[in-house]
Amino acid sequence: MGFNRNFESPEFLIKDTIPLGYTGYYFTGVHENHIFLGHKSAPAHILRYDLKTKDTIHLNFNIDRRQFPNFDPDKLKLAIQYPNTYFVDGSNGIFIKGNLINKNINETNELEWRFDNYIQIDSNTIAFRTYDMHKQQNMLAAIDSIGKAINIYHPKKQQDGIFDTDGRLFQKNNYLIYLLYYRNEFLVFDNTLKLQYAGKTIDTISTAQIDISTFDKTLTISSPPLRVNKNLFVNDSKLYVESIIKSNNQSLKQFQQQVTIDVYNLKYGKYLHSFYLPKINRKRPVEYTIHKDKLMAIYDKNLVIFTGY
Repeated sequence: MGFNRNFESPEFLIKDTIPLGYTGYYFTGVHENHIFLGHKSAPAHILRYDLKTKDTIHLNFNIDRRQFPNFDPDKLKLAIQYPNTYFVDGSNGIFIKGNLINKNINETNELEWRFDNYIQIDSNTIAFRTYDMHKQQNMLAAIDSIGKAINIYHPKKQQDGIFDTDGRLFQKNNYLIYLLYYRNEFLVFDNTLKLQYAGKTIDTISTAQIDISTFDKTLTISSPPLRVNKNLFVNDSKLYVESIIKSNNQSLKQFQQQVTIDVYNLKYGKYLHSFYLPKINRKRPVEYTIHKDKLMAIYDKNLVIFTGY
């Protein structure tokens, strides 16, 4: 059974394109007129872009690897809540807090937890995804600064509990959202990981279409799964979901040449409307954010700022 989308929003036009020089950048924080980007291959490097002056500044922290012999820079995730900067290697439970003004490391900690999808909620609370060995499935958790669990949540298991519950954790304002990749579901929590409701995206794929096989006691995907949701971002009380499922009232050309964004009321989970963003050089955005009424996206090696929002 298919579905239709309601396209109401005007077309978004490109206002500015800022060359970044490399792929691998991601949004890591905002403050006043500044947008901060981290880089997957340069964990101690921060790029700051000024929306007003259009200047870019490169900032670098000195993280002493000798202090953390198990530190894996390839697994590091950066988060900024100005002026605090957080460097976290979830694969080894390493937590490093710095100051963006003086670029000093102020606090270090090693947690017993092992995790990914790290989110810095505030200076004393983080959320992430981990693996529950007892239930043999993915689990979401919010913990305090000493590693004590505040709340945990297990996404509904349909097959294996790993691939079928795969998704992305995102936080903004007073909302934590976990978007499922392979089924039409998103979970909305408060900042302590208390579930507010389970929402449904507009498509009709309620069961993850994944073929799972086991080899040498390891679960693997035996054929390419059907991906439903690709990415998300939040502004005010609206949730924006990048969908890769075509609706009945979209032509194949429209769907293939542009990026489809579905908008939901975040308070109730109700679908509102959809709009298109362009592909640039046939590539989709890899990251999105909205700040000061500006919609921004990272395409390949460029930061793109749109008008029309």
